[in-house]
Amino acid sequence: MIQINISFSQKKFEKYSDLVFTLAQRALFFLKKDNLIVDFFLVSEKEIQKINFLTRGKNQPTNILSFLEPENFIHPPLPDKNLKRLGEIYLCPPFIEKKKDDFKLLVIHGLLHLFGFDHQNEKEARLMEKKEKRFLDFLKELE
Repeated sequence: MIQINISFSQKKFEKYSDLVFTLAQRALFFLKKDNLIVDFFLVSEKEIQKINFLTRGKNQPTNILSFLEPENFIHPPLPDKNLKRLGEIYLCPPFIEKKKDDFKLLVIHGLLHLFGFDHQNEKEARLMEKKEKRFLDFLKELE
């Protein structure tokens, strides 16, 4: 079972919900992941800039931020004890559109971060980019 939650800070971001949900479903299928909950938040440039500053010390908007679920974070009991909370992904649709970024790539990018992939050095970046490319190829096969 996979639970994908999508919240948006402004009504105008609701139009991205179905796209993000579908991409997340396909990405998790591609990654062969199950029994988890992931939360997506669609936010404004001002909101993501604030989050970026508070969490990374960067006072600028960005397209995406991903955060692993803290281990001892208190939540209500899960409906299924086999489920695991994976984390949160914040997407900024206005910034994404302004920069002409690809939602498909960003959704897989955020999820890969939650599964431990990173791009802090060249080797990690190549591995992550290879996985992203395979996912984009997988999506093309579905079209």
